[in-house]
Amino acid sequence: MIATTVMPLGMYHCDKFMNKAGYRVPHETGYQWTMRTLGNRTQCYNMFRMHSDVFYSLHTLQVERYGLQSTTKMASIEALAMFL
Repeated sequence: MIATTVMPLGMYHCDKFMNKAGYRVPHETGYQWTMRTLGNRTQCYNMFRMHSDVFYSLHTLQVERYGLQSTTKMASIEALAMFL
């Protein structure tokens, strides 16, 4: 009697929390995606709500006045794209 109650709960828990899909391998890096998006006028506006020349001006402002820096793992332009 208890086994018929506990068994479905165990199966549900296993299926929900232990049966995970494998990791996806990205086709391009974040920097490559950012540059591709900035290169397409429509995608750039849809994603960042600004044209690429405004994006580059904002990036320059952030780097020169506010100290936005690239790290070994992420470029400053990619960091700004993620923020937006």
